[in-house]
Amino acid sequence: MTEKLPAAPEVRLAPDPGYPPRPAVAAVKEPEKGPWPFDPLADIPTFAHQQKPRELNDVIGNKSASLNDRLRSDRLELKSALNDTPVRDLKKAIGINDRFVFISQLFRGDEVMYERSLKTINSFRILPEAEYWMERELKVKLGWNESNEATKQFYQLVRRRFS
Repeated sequence: MTEKLPAAPEVRLAPDPGYPPRPAVAAVKEPEKGPWPFDPLADIPTFAHQQKPRELNDVIGNKSASLNDRLRSDRLELKSALNDTPVRDLKKAIGINDRFVFISQLFRGDEVMYERSLKTINSFRILPEAEYWMERELKVKLGWNESNEATKQFYQLVRRRFS
């Protein structure tokens, strides 16, 4: 009981007159170079592609004055104002820390010599007189070094005494 079925007739569709016939293999078309600096089919655009790189300070920094510049003022510092004020008595003008520095570094630990020297300097009437005595009695005899910070500070106090 094998019966053969008739073969199906071959059906051919007529090409549509409104469309051109399609080739069997489509040719790969080159992408057009447009206004984009990248190939939109091959590259995924990122932020770096869209803008030229800039420095971080240029991006977040503003051109106005900084907080430090706004708070800074051209005020006279207290130290510089006090360094120029006249002193009546050297003993009262020298603080406790400076006293110990002067005694240990300039007067070789001799506190009595320090006290007598201050009393003598206070008794002079003019600065050249005091400077002459300091050169002859203190600097030469005790071997003071002009570049020593304590020596400079002591001379500054004596100048303030006669200003």
